[in-house]
Amino acid sequence: MKRKFQLGFALMLPIIIVVILGFVVLLMMKGKGPRRTGQPDMLPTTFNLGVRFDKWDKSTNMAGDFLFVAVPHYNNKVFLENGELLGDHKRREIIPHPMYVLPPGTNIMSVTDGVVKEIKYQKEHDDYSLVIYPNDSSWTIDYDHVANVKVGSGDKVTAGDVIAEVPLATGGLKQYNLGFTEIMIFKDSRNYEDNQTACLYDLLDPSVKDRFDAKIQQLVADWEEFMGDRTIYDEDSWESVGCIYNQITEGEAMRGGK
Repeated sequence: MKRKFQLGFALMLPIIIVVILGFVVLLMMKGKGPRRTGQPDMLPTTFNLGVRFDKWDKSTNMAGDFLFVAVPHYNNKVFLENGELLGDHKRREIIPHPMYVLPPGTNIMSVTDGVVKEIKYQKEHDDYSLVIYPNDSSWTIDYDHVANVKVGSGDKVTAGDVIAEVPLATGGLKQYNLGFTEIMIFKDSRNYEDNQTACLYDLLDPSVKDRFDAKIQQLVADWEEFMGDRTIYDEDSWESVGCIYNQITEGEAMRGGK
């Protein structure tokens, strides 16, 4: 009887160890925030532009969320395409994301369904970075330079949900009572310079892409009319609508191009 008990215990011991180890792993993972559920290399799908693009109303000088006022910043553009080149002869760098110049308090919408990973205060700008993991991908979406955040870490969001607002800029835009916000879509790498980035507009779902492409092109045409200069945006340089680059690494961007 004793021998049978010892044999049975010996057979059960590996199972007991596996169960205990599994329980320990679950405890270690608990509380670490949202975990990835998307496919490792699958780019996310976007469903809006993050803010409202619309036709220019000349009576109010508003075009959706954009206020048309001539500001000598950011290459005279009201929004910067993904891949715009900024800087001077000393340092020129590509921005690997769209950037919007908007009135403070403008609502910022989630461009995907997902889970809030992190909300980080940025003292140098007196604003926040809001990071969301999209449901259908292991890439990351960073809404940089936002204020009045409406969500918390671990919250689930749906495309179109208002998640934050545009802050008042602390730099040159402040005198015009304007702010800016950036939406970067990237895939983490151990080496920051190897982070892959992708263009929000290129990832639009086919069900909405044509409609939003037309809104981007309309805003460009309206802004150039307002500024009296049809050469502000070089649409011939776009790989797709609104995207000078569809994809570029952080390192390539810092070096000013591929």
